[in-house]
Parts: sequence; C-alpha cells; structure tokens
Amino acid sequence: MTDKPFYFVVLRNPSRFNHSSLADALASSLSVLKVDAVMHLKNYWGLLHKTQEIEKAQKLQEKLREWGIDTFVISTAEVKQLPAVKVLKQASLEEHGLAFEEEGQKKSLPWNSFVLVGAGQVIEIETVKKRTVGDGHYAKHLATTGISFVSAVRISADRHKGKEVIEKKPGTTFLLDLIARENSESIRIKGNSFNYSCLGDKMGYNVLINFKNLYQEISNFLTDVVKNQGARSIDADDMAKLKYISENSYENEMLWLMQLTRKSTN
Repeated sequence: MTDKPFYFVVLRNPSRFNHSSLADALASSLSVLKVDAVMHLKNYWGLLHKTQEIEKAQKLQEKLREWGIDTFVISTAEVKQLPAVKVLKQASLEEHGLAFEEEGQKKSLPWNSFVLVGAGQVIEIETVKKRTVGDGHYAKHLATTGISFVSAVRISADRHKGKEVIEKKPGTTFLLDLIARENSESIRIKGNSFNYSCLGDKMGYNVLINFKNLYQEISNFLTDVVKNQGARSIDADDMAKLKYISENSYENEMLWLMQLTRKSTN
C-alpha cells in the first residue's frame, strides 16, 4: 500500500506574486481568513495550496483563473527538489562559465547550463557564547565577612571568575545560488565568507557592495534563467526586496521557482 500523493497548485508567473492580491484570491477561493492566506504566502510563496484531492486542486485552479491568476497542478512525484548545495569560497568568472576547484581539480559549469538564480540577504539568529566579566572585589568581600555556606561559595566563584552564557542576536548572511540543469548541480556563494578577488578592480570595500557587484557580473553571462525576488531586486536597484525573514523562506521561494524551470507544465 502506497501513501496517497499530494497535489500542489503552483503560481506560474513570478511577476504576479503580490501578497495582497494573491491573499484576497486565496481567501475567497478557499474560504479562509485573509491573514491565514498572507501567512501561507510568506512561508510558501507560489506554492499556493497543497491537497491530497486532485479535484480540489483543479477546482482552486479554476477559481484562481477567474481572478486572472494562471497556475498549474503537479503531484508529489512531479515536484523538482532543490539539489544539495555546494558552497564555494572562491571562483573565477570566465567567458565560457563559472570555474572553481573541486577535490583539487579545476571544474567549470557553462553559463548556459544555469536555469535558476537566487540572491538574498537572509536574516538569521546568531547564537554566541561569551563569558561574563568576573568581579574580584565581590569575592574578596564574601571572604572577609566569613560567609562560607555553599550558595555563597557558588555565587562568589561566578562573580570572581565570570561564567559562560549564551546570547542570541539577529544577524544577516548574503546568499547567491546558481542551479544548473546538467547533473542538477547547485552552487552557493555565501557573501560573508567569499573571496571577491575575482572582481578585480570592481572589488569594493564592504560585503554588500561586493555581493551586489558579484551578482551583476555573473548575471551579465546568464540568459533565459528564472530569478528569485532578491535577484530581480538587484536588477531593479530595489535593495529593500533583497531581504528575507529566514533561510527557510528564501529556500521555499527557490523550491517554487524550481518548478518553473520545467520544460513543460500542465
């Protein structure tokens, strides 16, 4: 006995992705609250709905068509998964393709092999371990007053030597993903740790400038590729849309767009 498949209603055109108008259409078509539709769109982007009943998927497709929204339906088995990423620390931009070293050997992926490009400034929560500064004067005070019970000894040790604590604070990382058709390869550049020497005299003085310049240099070589919101925001010089609330949100958009790289759709 096999598990019953799911069916996904997928937005066909990235330019039609608008939280407000899509939320109105989904809320009306599915009889749900608009706030719930908005939350779904923030998490799953153009993967508009998931159901185990193909009739329900097709019915939603028809209702969305009445709103002027073009979609297609695919089953679980048809979903194109994102390949495992290969993180590059350094690369060179050559006329024929992106070149890098892999296991000591030079490798190159032709520019025309890439079908999907993603860029984003992803918000993440950084976990930082640090030691508090000790207070030697406090420990000396306890000693001179003759307090020696266990709790006081424990407190004095912490105050004297300091103790290790874990702090969480917001941070960001820049991601650039290039997914190639051949061998389903996924190249990832983490902008915060990449060597930007390949930019030559276009190398700037901070990560954001270098990341933007790198994307633009690579984009010059690419034709007929699907781009995520972050990549399109750099093209339009609208950097506010480069930001993503989490890596999960960034990758879910890429998963949706991966479905748009199909050679044919329903």
